[in-house]
Amino acid sequence: MTNTLIVEALGFIIALIAIVGPIVRLNTNLAQLNATLQAMADDIAAHNKRITKHGEQIDDLNVTVSEHKARIKVLEDRR
Repeated sequence: MTNTLIVEALGFIIALIAIVGPIVRLNTNLAQLNATLQAMADDIAAHNKRITKHGEQIDDLNVTVSEHKARIKVLEDRR
């Protein structure tokens, strides 16, 4: 009976390891995935800030170009 009990206990431990092992690996992979997604979200936010800033710079340059065009037109009209 003790041999049977030992075999059953070893079988249970092996089965438990076989079940728990993949769950632990899955949990680790999910944690890594969450960290990666958070890093990507942070990168996207930084890129959006840069794009917004560059858009504002382009708008400022368009205003400056329009002002220069108006000055050139005035100078050409004087001729």
